[in-house]
Amino acid sequence: MIVLYSWYLSAGGPLKEALPFYHCRIAMFGLFLLPNRHRFKQFLMIMAPIGSFMALAFPVFDPFGFPHVTNFSYVIGHLALLVNSIAYLLTYYEKGNLTAKSVFLYNLSLNSFLAVVNMLLRANYGFIMDFPVIQSRQPFLNIFLVTVGLSSLMLLVDNLCLRLNGDSLGIFQNKL
Repeated sequence: MIVLYSWYLSAGGPLKEALPFYHCRIAMFGLFLLPNRHRFKQFLMIMAPIGSFMALAFPVFDPFGFPHVTNFSYVIGHLALLVNSIAYLLTYYEKGNLTAKSVFLYNLSLNSFLAVVNMLLRANYGFIMDFPVIQSRQPFLNIFLVTVGLSSLMLLVDNLCLRLNGDSLGIFQNKL
């Protein structure tokens, strides 16, 4: 992250690409900057394996020719985030720290914030403005799809963490 943001600063990287407003970049900063048992950090670390896996399975590199520092940073950063988020969840996961409602509300807030940033910068952070899976350019639909899809996957990861800790009911026991 230090190399990537040093390069962006020195090269005058475009704001459409250079800000830490992708889900995985936010999770990377949360991993290093938030205290270990903070509930938003747990939220980010439940989101991180999903985002890392998706980013590695369906890479969307910055628009620079290969080889480029951003290409290496993309792959290494997502691999490191995947490993570190799993290590965090195995070490610091706290049952009951998040509810289904809080996961949904955190996602909705984050994606709404990204939509505002995208509108101001004419960017596509978090794929809110141009959702590649269904080729949608409808911000409100995309916020809904990303929020519901990511929240659902996060609840599955959270349930897996609970099962690893010996609790098979977990977050699904909580009411929305």
